[in-house]
Amino acid sequence: MRAIAGLWSPGTPASRDACSSVLGAIAPAPAIIRQPAPDLVLASSDYHLNPVASFGPPPRPSSPATAFVADLRIDNHGDLTIELGLPSTASDDEVFAAAWTRWNVRILDHLIGGFAFACWDPGSRTLFLARDHTGERPLHFTRSFGPGGGFAFASMPHGLCALPSVGCRINVQHAAHFLTALDRRGTDTFFEGVEALPPAHWIKVSPAGVEVRRYWHPIEVPAIRYRRDSE
Repeated sequence: MRAIAGLWSPGTPASRDACSSVLGAIAPAPAIIRQPAPDLVLASSDYHLNPVASFGPPPRPSSPATAFVADLRIDNHGDLTIELGLPSTASDDEVFAAAWTRWNVRILDHLIGGFAFACWDPGSRTLFLARDHTGERPLHFTRSFGPGGGFAFASMPHGLCALPSVGCRINVQHAAHFLTALDRRGTDTFFEGVEALPPAHWIKVSPAGVEVRRYWHPIEVPAIRYRRDSE
């Protein structure tokens, strides 16, 4: 598994050091930091102290416009390599890069497995994030940080708490709902200002604002019908 993080501060330079601090609060391994735009920093890091064992170098993007960080396990890896014309030895990162280049946000119609990712579209200046269908891989975000506002995300909430403008302020209402076993809805967490993206949801962040939507629900899956019980 891999920790991911990112900071987007529209109109002002994004801090690589701040993004590194967010990631450092989650994973001890060195971070791989990318800055696809002056006001955007994306970073990823292995959860282990030896990143070479399971992480390796950054993926070779299929397009110069491809900029992403992802915590991935693609279960239909073989099918996608065939469909995308990639060698069977392609890594999950390379498969993801090619899939995003071809399908963009419709990549969610093709991915099977555990994932949390963030992709940058420089043309529309849109940051697109999503979490897998069952919520295997975590993803948290804060809608505003710093004096000028902005958007930040991280795999785990304590990464975002490393931002001075967020801190570790307890969300008392959420804690009360948890302790009294009341039904909790929405994206609240135990920390004020830190939200959790629910499973099977995506976020689209653009100059127009932040949009969160569900892209899949088990009730909407068509029933599988067989002609005979033996099938």
